[in-house]
Amino acid sequence: MGYGVTEFEHQSMSKKRNLNFVSDDLLRQERKGIRKTRELRYRLESLTKNEEEFIESSVPETVETYDDPTKRGINNVKVTATDDLTREGVQSKFRDLENQLYDEGNDKVECKDFPGLEQALKNTAWGEIPEYLESIAIQIEKDRGKTTDVFHIAIQILVCAAIKEMKDFSVGDLDWDTLKKWGATLNYAEKFGFQVRFADNLLKKNLLAYFAVQNLPKSTAKK
Repeated sequence: MGYGVTEFEHQSMSKKRNLNFVSDDLLRQERKGIRKTRELRYRLESLTKNEEEFIESSVPETVETYDDPTKRGINNVKVTATDDLTREGVQSKFRDLENQLYDEGNDKVECKDFPGLEQALKNTAWGEIPEYLESIAIQIEKDRGKTTDVFHIAIQILVCAAIKEMKDFSVGDLDWDTLKKWGATLNYAEKFGFQVRFADNLLKKNLLAYFAVQNLPKSTAKK
C-alpha cells in the first residue's frame, strides 16, 4: 500500500513537471509571437516615418534581414531579393504609385464613397459638420483657418471623412482602391483651393505603409 502511494506521488510529480514544462514552452512561444508582431509593427512604423529613409534602406535592409533564415525562422528557406528589388527599382515603383495617387485625373469622389456619411448628413443641419467628424473639422481649422466659403464647407466634409478613414485604417487593411479614393478627395479639394497639409502628410504615410507591406518578402507574409 505504501509503495502504491509512493509510486502515485512519483507519477503525479512527474506529470506536474511535464505540465510545467509544456506551460513554460507555450509561454515562451506566445512571447516569441508577441515579440515578432511588435517587431513587424515597429519596422513598419519606422519605415513610414521618413520617405527618403525608406527608399534608401529598403533593399539592403530586406536582404540583410531575410537572407539569413535563422533570423526569422523561415524553415531553412533562403529568401533572396528579386531582380526588381534594387534601390532604383524600389524608388521607381514608389514614384509610380505616388504619381497615380496625385494624378490630376484622380479627383472623382462623392459622399456615397464613404460608408455612413450620407446617412450622417441626413441627420445633420445643412452647412453643419456631422458629429462624428467634428473633432477632425477642428483640426482642419487649426491647420488652415475657419471655413467660411459655402462651397468649401461641402468639400471640408469630404476631406474630414477621408482623414477619419486614414486615421482609423490599420496597415493590414490598406488597399490600392482605398488609397486612390483618399487621393481623389485631397486632389478634388486642392483643385478648388482647399488644401490641408496634415491630410497630405497622412496620405503619404499611408502610401508608404502600403508600399512597405507590398514589398516585404512573400515568404514572411504567412508568419
